[in-house]
Amino acid sequence: MFSYRNLLLLTFAAGFAINLIFTIFEFIGLPSFLRKYSFNQPKMEYSEEFDPSYSRLNSVNKLEKYTDSIFNSLGPGEKDSSVYPEILVRVIQRKFYHSYSYYDIGDNYMSSLISPLIYGSGLNAVVSPDAILEKPYAACSQQSNVFMTLLKKKGYKYRSVIFDSGTSKYGRHYTCEIWFNNKWNFFDPDMEPVVEMRDFKSIRPDVKSLVGDSILLQSFYRNWKEDKVKALFKQYQYGVVNAPIAVNATLYHKITRFLSLVMWQLFLLAFQWVRLRKNSFNVRFYQISDFLPWYKQLWHRYIYN
Repeated sequence: MFSYRNLLLLTFAAGFAINLIFTIFEFIGLPSFLRKYSFNQPKMEYSEEFDPSYSRLNSVNKLEKYTDSIFNSLGPGEKDSSVYPEILVRVIQRKFYHSYSYYDIGDNYMSSLISPLIYGSGLNAVVSPDAILEKPYAACSQQSNVFMTLLKKKGYKYRSVIFDSGTSKYGRHYTCEIWFNNKWNFFDPDMEPVVEMRDFKSIRPDVKSLVGDSILLQSFYRNWKEDKVKALFKQYQYGVVNAPIAVNATLYHKITRFLSLVMWQLFLLAFQWVRLRKNSFNVRFYQISDFLPWYKQLWHRYIYN
């Protein structure tokens, strides 16, 4: 006879083993036979400024030190508030090529398992700046995330700017504006627009001026097809100035990361709790033999009728 208690013990033991294995994988890496189920590194699809040597900039601190070193090497007359963002955006353009960076079962397995059930893979996209910098590729929102995070640290005001084409073909695009020289200045690390430079200082419009001038817009994005530029940069929405970046996604990743580390312990505690309560689970499951008379009767009716 198979009892309810034994079923619970088996369930909790299996949950303990599976979660412990995946927790270990987060520390030692995935074995080869499981890598095909994780997010494989995507290929670069566009012609970009990506430079593999910038992979060494795999944290915000390293990115900051490198950008600072370039800025500090300039002469006194070459420095103003517009220069640091220009240096940083070019470093980021060389650091990343375009593609979404996701957590996989070797990074945060609870997020990888839960996100498709809630919001699709988008909720599993990496939002921590340090985690984004660990990989050579990042999407528009992720590159802008890193860009705004470091500029916030340097005391710049920022706000996100989200474009929406209203079509599934071109989707949405995440960019930002940075405040310096007494105005907002538009930046797009991901699509790498062509910006006029004078003495290492940019001539950048704000979003309203850019979108309102079709000739300027097409010149800005001259490396992209005209139909995509017209469709994608039609409608836009500002974020709140200096708003915290990706708050909800950050909270979700912290919770699932915590669960990834402790879930095996919860299953172990549940297993021990059930094991020590021998007389508390006396609910009886039907045995297969209990169904045999009914099954035989049904089978005879099917054959002889």
